[in-house]
Amino acid sequence: MIQNYEIMYHPIVGAGETYQGHQPIKTPREMLGRVTMLKVAYEELRADMQRELDGVDARIIQPVLDAKQSLQPIRGVIKQREDKRVS
Repeated sequence: MIQNYEIMYHPIVGAGETYQGHQPIKTPREMLGRVTMLKVAYEELRADMQRELDGVDARIIQPVLDAKQSLQPIRGVIKQREDKRVS
């Protein structure tokens, strides 16, 4: 997989004395096939990870938010109690 990136993003030669201008070439079908396979693999990985992330929201984040809401009235009572002790 790393070789695909090396081939696709090989450093571009700067405009030196021998630079003749851009000469486009056709992308080899083999390389296009590898890039397509890589894209499909990443899309599958993204779909799998999205399902996991949705599960994290339901299992971890939502209970924490519920607990935080439950503690809000208790904080108010504690604050009133502290104010009475100080006065």
